[in-house]
Amino acid sequence: MKKILTTTLLSAIAIVANAQEKILPYDPFRDRDLVHNIFQVTAIVAIIYLIANWLLNMIRSWLEYRLKNRMMDKGASEFVITQFLQPQKKDTRTTAIKWSIISGGIGLGFALMFLFPPFGIHSVMIMSFCISLSFLSYYYFVKKEGN
Repeated sequence: MKKILTTTLLSAIAIVANAQEKILPYDPFRDRDLVHNIFQVTAIVAIIYLIANWLLNMIRSWLEYRLKNRMMDKGASEFVITQFLQPQKKDTRTTAIKWSIISGGIGLGFALMFLFPPFGIHSVMIMSFCISLSFLSYYYFVKKEGN
């Protein structure tokens, strides 16, 4: 309860401190600085993701190599080693359906944002609701597939 109250209080203080004397509603798509900052943050997050992913793949390859060598030193057969280090197969159908449902939710969010034009905090709420709805529908899809 204290966390919710603190978060609400800090959000209210931030909104009041950011108050401006503009009569027109704020349009974030016309604010060039906001668009530039969003692009920079997105690019930095993407670069960090790519570097971390590369680093994890290199560590995984190195650890598999060490494990394979230790198994060979212990005298395990080659068949056992290849079976043990087989890459796990991914279900491409489920992955494709997951991304199509999530993309559909994002598209629905953008469509609803376009239909209700004053861009602001309610646009973020619309997008959050649509994305959470798409994750919920994916959950029910996976649950139905498991039965």
